[in-house]
This record gives sequence, C-alpha cells and structure tokens, in this order.
Amino acid sequence: KAYEVIITNLTGLYRYRFGDVVRCVDYKGQAPIVEVAYRMGQFLNALGERTSEEAMASALSTAASDDWKLGLKDYTCVEYFNRPAGKRRPKYTVYVELTDGDGNGVDRTLSRKEVEALDKRLGDGNE
Repeated sequence: KAYEVIITNLTGLYRYRFGDVVRCVDYKGQAPIVEVAYRMGQFLNALGERTSEEAMASALSTAASDDWKLGLKDYTCVEYFNRPAGKRRPKYTVYVELTDGDGNGVDRTLSRKEVEALDKRLGDGNE
C-alpha cells in the first residue's frame, strides 16, 4: 500500500503536505521501513497518458537490467515539444546514467533497439 506523508503540528491546527508518497517495505521491530515511491503530481503527460514517476522508474530499471544488461544509476526525463514545423509531435527526452557489470559508467547513446525496449516496458506498465 502507498501512503502520502502529511505532517501535523502538536495542536493539529496546521498540516503540511510534502507531496511524497511512501510505501512500507519492511519492519524493524514495530517501526516501519519506508521507501519513497514517487511525488504527488509528478507525471509525464505529453500525449495525455499521465505516466507516473514510479512507472517511468520501473520501466527504466527493468529495461536497463533485463534488456540492456546494464545497471541504472540515475535518470531524468523531460517532455519535448520544440520540433521543426510540420513535425510537432510531442516526445520525451530521457537522459540515463548507466553502469556496466563492474560498476563503471557507460558513456554512449542508446541504440534504436534499446529505445524500443524502453518504449515497450513503458507500454506494458500502462496497460
């Protein structure tokens, strides 16, 4: 189950919504161990599909490990609309930091086949 973090002051008069959504992954004694799943309102929405940050991270991680046989260190993704006239179809630009099996950085552009594998993983996650 996922939970939004809301902090309340001692009197309960003020509440603060941080926008973080967490998921309980384990317990240490009775204390829950949580991981940040995603931020509220963080969606990719270039074509109306509303892909969550969690879905993008999951698709990238799975594509990197299973399809590309690489490790995913970090990533960022932006919606890109600035294209020449007549080709104004929105797209995403994804920048990834990848590592090989030894943990060394991989400095190259993804192949068309690798991009298609990521696209398929994103599609699978949105079904």
